[in-house]
Amino acid sequence: MHFSVYYINSLVTPDVKQPITYYLEDKDYVYFGKTLGGANYIFVSDYQITTDNSIFPYQDNVQTTGGIVMLPTRISVQEVANGWYASFIFRKATDRYIYSRNFTKFDSVVSYTGGLFGALIGVLFLMNHYTRTSFEVALGCNIYSNDDH
Repeated sequence: MHFSVYYINSLVTPDVKQPITYYLEDKDYVYFGKTLGGANYIFVSDYQITTDNSIFPYQDNVQTTGGIVMLPTRISVQEVANGWYASFIFRKATDRYIYSRNFTKFDSVVSYTGGLFGALIGVLFLMNHYTRTSFEVALGCNIYSNDDH
């Protein structure tokens, strides 16, 4: 026979607008018989997601914290004693997952736009000089053409 435990686990996807989704975890179970039982150790890790929601230069941080089962469970076989056939033990894991998320700030967009505009003006300035020089050379060729052909 086997005994299963179901619990709500978190799924962390830091790249989307809602980084936490919950689902029903069903992978933990213990097989047991008349003389042998089992213990399942489930390790719960901490997570922290810090999101800067502001597009302006100041910060508007929102923190989301919780627990998530990331590590594989440890199963140990034990003799049945005192009527215990299966046990599930939730323990705190030693690892922690930290995510930082932010959006592109408005002043960065203005800075990139100003840099692009400045580069475009610089190219147009060089093209103006090239066009003027090219016109003078073409005009000189037309006025002082060599008719020795």
